Amino acid sequence: MKSSILYRIFPLVLAAFAALPASGQNLDPTVEVSRAYEGKLMEVHKPQLKMAVPDSVLRFDLEFDYSVSESPYKGAYEFSPYTLDMKPSPTFRDINSFYLKAGAGYQLHPVFDMVWSPVFKSPFRMNVYASHRSFVGKYHTMANPSLSDAEAVLGKMEKTDGSSRAWPGYDLRTKAGVEGRYDWRNAFFGFDAGYEGLHQQERKFHVSDRGYNSAVVNLVTASKNHPDVPLQYKADVSYRFAEDILTDTASPETSLMENDFAVEGDLAYAFQNGDRLALDLGYDMAMVDGGLFAAGGDFDVVPHYVMDRNRWHLDVGVRISAAFRTDGISDMYGYEDQTVYPDIRVEYKAIPDAMKVYLDLGGDSRVNSYADLLAHNPRAHMRYGRGLWNILDIEDEKFALAAGLEGRIGTRFSYDLSGGYASYGNALLEGAVMQDATAAILPYWMPALGYASYDKAFASLEWLLALDHFRFDGTVNYAYYASRSDETDKGLLFPAALTGDVAFAYDWKERVFVGLDCSFSSARKGIAYYSMNQFLKKPVDARVPGYADLGLEFEYVVNRKLSAWARGGNLLGMTIQRSLLYAEKGPYFTLGICLNL
Repeated sequence: MKSSILYRIFPLVLAAFAALPASGQNLDPTVEVSRAYEGKLMEVHKPQLKMAVPDSVLRFDLEFDYSVSESPYKGAYEFSPYTLDMKPSPTFRDINSFYLKAGAGYQLHPVFDMVWSPVFKSPFRMNVYASHRSFVGKYHTMANPSLSDAEAVLGKMEKTDGSSRAWPGYDLRTKAGVEGRYDWRNAFFGFDAGYEGLHQQERKFHVSDRGYNSAVVNLVTASKNHPDVPLQYKADVSYRFAEDILTDTASPETSLMENDFAVEGDLAYAFQNGDRLALDLGYDMAMVDGGLFAAGGDFDVVPHYVMDRNRWHLDVGVRISAAFRTDGISDMYGYEDQTVYPDIRVEYKAIPDAMKVYLDLGGDSRVNSYADLLAHNPRAHMRYGRGLWNILDIEDEKFALAAGLEGRIGTRFSYDLSGGYASYGNALLEGAVMQDATAAILPYWMPALGYASYDKAFASLEWLLALDHFRFDGTVNYAYYASRSDETDKGLLFPAALTGDVAFAYDWKERVFVGLDCSFSSARKGIAYYSMNQFLKKPVDARVPGYADLGLEFEYVVNRKLSAWARGGNLLGMTIQRSLLYAEKGPYFTLGICLNL
């Protein structure tokens, strides 16, 4: 039903602008808005445990991460972490600069990064940027499953007769835009406006095409920390418009339009003794129109008090969250169970400047936008799994308790060891459903997204060893999941219990750089639905195999402006399903150059 979009959007837009003065999340106003690049040609994946990164101004993040969603997937094109890679600097350059990284190889993984940073004779700074990552080649063919051989559905990448087979496809990701910042004495203004595109095609039992194009704008202004100014503020406004055109043989061409609007703001007052009273406000709204119409949002109010006493740091607050949706149009965004969440942070410096113990207690609800679904699984389709789950909904992290030990030994080694427990009332998970056969097509499996309630116990270790010419860093995560869902929520797979990545890097006289990295995951088990029909659906056991993705990278620095690099990925030739039901075929090799002018 496609009535007037303006009629549906108008009251929500009014509410959005009414909330403009009340906006926010906790962000450090001193963080630089930048994508300029440093001259180091090879950067380890985690230069330090706590990076000072630029403000995230593009909400459709290909490596999107948030506490409610348990997504091990890092982006369809990034089948292995480019551990030794150029990384953005958190500061603008003081001179005109141009950076370019480009490469391609077999199978085709094109790499393109460009940043141009002109210098102005004023407090204004700007970056023009563009990046592209993609895969063009062959995927493994999934087994055409049967109920008697359910584990072959997701676990074996071959035909049921045992013969190997592959099918062509591509997955193209592009970002481009311009960002800038203007500074004055006590505050700054920043902006980022750009384009993000996702284009896919896969030919298996049917033809599936995706053309996702989006325009994103973010504006931010904030005061600078100054001892003589007790009142600090930050305001952030972002908007995204996108259109996703989907085509497959099971349905006619579908065009979905997305409008997302967010306002965030922080206000803090510092007392003479150093204590701070703060108020964070936030408003989010997400709307989808086309084959269906759904709109929902939430409003957050977070008052909190911050104080430091000797070795103690205490931040005590409470989050009040209210969700809303359009009534009587669809069943999307129907979840709302909790409105009050804790927001507490306690730190104790057991050894000043060397080790601290911390405890976090929090929780939150958040609105899932259509772009969030694509960040979680880029193969998502509004039709895949609809009727089994609400595809667009409110996620609810009822509470999350984490305790940890963070510190360093000398100047060479740093670590962060943590563990805890979390409870989710409604969390987004991956699944798989069988498209029922028709007169024209055979049945085939499709990736799906859905929601479930569960509890999770987790532990994590993160470390970095940095010597003069050698670096070793990594992260290992373990989680145990216990479902609290009833029968209607099954058909989803929990993330892998054990995941992580490790990386080694060595440089010889800052001329030759060699890196070895490995990301890994244990197997995933769960339920898949053999039918999308509510009355015919049959849950079957499913398994996704574990993997170890071994990568090797080499770079030779010709001079300060030019270097050549090469990378090999999936060198063990394992079946890697970072995105459910999709896996690249075999190892790949990429060659390229870097220019830093």
